[in-house]
Amino acid sequence: MCPVIRAFTMIMLLLPLALAVGAAAGPRPLFGPALLLLLIYGWVWTRFRPTRFVVRPDAVEVIWPLKRRELPRESNLRGCTSHGSMDLSGSSGARSGPG
Repeated sequence: MCPVIRAFTMIMLLLPLALAVGAAAGPRPLFGPALLLLLIYGWVWTRFRPTRFVVRPDAVEVIWPLKRRELPRESNLRGCTSHGSMDLSGSSGARSGPG
């Protein structure tokens, strides 16, 4: 992860905490945005971040905490390979990576 993305991610992760602390110290309306951000973060984490990929001879199964999807071989799936971080930086450039 590049330093700019890492810094932005840390700021966004600390934002609900900052809003909650601000609400405890000052105006109460800051609790609403803090709660909304926590709900959005939880929804994204459980709905849109795969936890596992299971590769079988007939299909690839993608598993999220709240759902799972099976991609059969007959679909547009052509193949898959396993790469380490050094393989990706050598073949795709310094800024490329998984995700």
